[in-house]
Amino acid sequence: MPMPLQSDPAVMPVDDERTLAEKLQRALLPDQVPNVSGADIAVRYRPSSGPSIGGDWYDVIELADGRVAFAVGDVIGRGADAAVAMSTIRHALLAYTLEECDPVRLITKLNRYVCHQPGRLTATLALVVCDVHTGDLVITTAGHLPPVMRDEHGGVEFHGARLGRPLGVSSNAAFHSAQARLPVGGVLVLYTDGLVERRAESLSLGLDRLAAWVSEARAEGPIEHFADDIETDIVSLSEPDDDIALVVVRRSAANDRFETVVDARAERLSSVRADLRRWLSNIGCAEPEASDLVLAISECAANVVEHAYPPGVSGSLEIVADVAAHNEGLSEIEVNIRDHGRWRTPRDVGGGRGHDLLCHLVDEAKFATGYDGTAVALKRWVALAH
Repeated sequence: MPMPLQSDPAVMPVDDERTLAEKLQRALLPDQVPNVSGADIAVRYRPSSGPSIGGDWYDVIELADGRVAFAVGDVIGRGADAAVAMSTIRHALLAYTLEECDPVRLITKLNRYVCHQPGRLTATLALVVCDVHTGDLVITTAGHLPPVMRDEHGGVEFHGARLGRPLGVSSNAAFHSAQARLPVGGVLVLYTDGLVERRAESLSLGLDRLAAWVSEARAEGPIEHFADDIETDIVSLSEPDDDIALVVVRRSAANDRFETVVDARAERLSSVRADLRRWLSNIGCAEPEASDLVLAISECAANVVEHAYPPGVSGSLEIVADVAAHNEGLSEIEVNIRDHGRWRTPRDVGGGRGHDLLCHLVDEAKFATGYDGTAVALKRWVALAH
C-alpha cells in the first residue's frame, strides 16, 4: 500500500530536520536516468540555501509505446513531510506509466490519487512525453511553470502554460495538453520554480532571465556542459531561495544504429516492433521495405521467445541493426538477432516456413546455433530518403 503523503510530525532541531530531509530526498531521487537512443539527457538537483528542504523532484521514464516521459515536480511545503510526499507522488506516477502513456490521462489519475491521500498536500508538475525519433512533444502541466525549448538556431520559446491546476486541489480538475516539436539539435528544459523565483522580483523577470540562459548555454558538445552553464548562471546571480530540479534534453541527429536488449517474452515484442518502425522511419526507410524488415525481425524474435529458453527460465533477446554500406543510391541494412539459450525443437528457423518467409523479405539470411545460443544475420538493400 502506498505511503500517506504526510508523515507523523517529530520534534527535532531545525538543522537535524534539514539534514534528514535532504538525505531522504537525495536517496529517493533516481540514481541515474535511462540511456535513450536519439536523446542526450542531463539532470540536476540543487538544495536551497535556506534552513529546510523542499519536495522538488525529477524523473525520466521510458513508456510502453516507445516514447519517453520527462517530469519535474514540486510539493508545496517544506521539510521531511515534503520529501516523503515527493517520493509518494513520484512512485505513483511510475506505477501509472506501466499501463498508461497519454500525459493528460496520467496527470488526471495522479491528481485523483493525491486528492484521496490523508493530510492532503498539493504539488505542481510538468510532464512532457516525447517521441525521440520524430521530435513530437505532448506537454501538460499541473500548476507548474512551462517548459522552455531552444530550437536548433538558438531561438527560445515557452510551451505548456496554464494547462491545469496543481495536484491535490480538486479531484475533478481538468487537464489539457499542448503540442510542439523538438528539432534535431533542439534542447528542452524542465525546471522547478527555485530556478526563476527570487525575493522582491517579478516572475516575468525570472522567466526572461531563464530564456536568456537557455539561449546562451553551450549547445554543442556534451549535454552536461549545457546544464553546467545554467548552474553557473544560478550561482552567479545568488544562492537560490528554494530547491531546484532541472532536466535538460537535447534531440540528437539520426542514429545509423538501432540496439536493444529485452526479456524474451511475447508481450515485449510489440514495443520492439514499434521502436524498429520509428528507427527505420528516422533513417529514411520507406514502405514496403520498412514493413518487410519489421516482419522479418519479428519472425526471428518470435522464434527466440518460443524456442530459445525453457519454461520458467528468463533470457534475453538482443537486436542490433546498422546502416552498414552504401552503393549506387542503395544502402544495406544489416540486422543481427541473438539469444543465449539452448534451442528446443527449432521447427522454423533454418529450414521451415520461417526460413521461407525470410527469403522473401530480405536479401540474405544466415543462422548460427551453438552452445552460447543462436545468432541470425539479415541483410536487405533499400533506398533511403535523405
